[in-house]
Formats: sequence, C-alpha cells, structure tokens
Amino acid sequence: MRFRMALYPLLGDLKTICLTLAYLYGLTVYDASYLALGKLLSGDVYTADGKSSKRRRGAK
Repeated sequence: MRFRMALYPLLGDLKTICLTLAYLYGLTVYDASYLALGKLLSGDVYTADGKSSKRRRGAK
C-alpha cells in the first residue's frame, strides 16, 4: 500500500489560522494545526481524540 504525503510548514496563513484557533478554542498548537490545514485546504478533519474533539466542535 502506498500513501502520498505532503509537508506543510507552519508559515503565513496557516500559522495565522492555527494560532487563532488555538487561542479561541483552548487547543494546543499541535491540535489546531490540523484544523487550520483543513480550513486552508477546504477539507474535512476527522479525529478519534474525544477530549479535544469536544473543543473542536465550535471551530468550524
């Protein structure tokens, strides 16, 4: 099985969105980075992390 991966440096709009989401929703920058990337790429974000999932629900 092959997976395609892309690396996105935390710069520019991605950094701004990430830090804003972390601040507004009490997320770690690590958790907020996934949401920020989803927003920037207009994608869906899925998680199995129940604790942070509750916080993320408000961040749409």
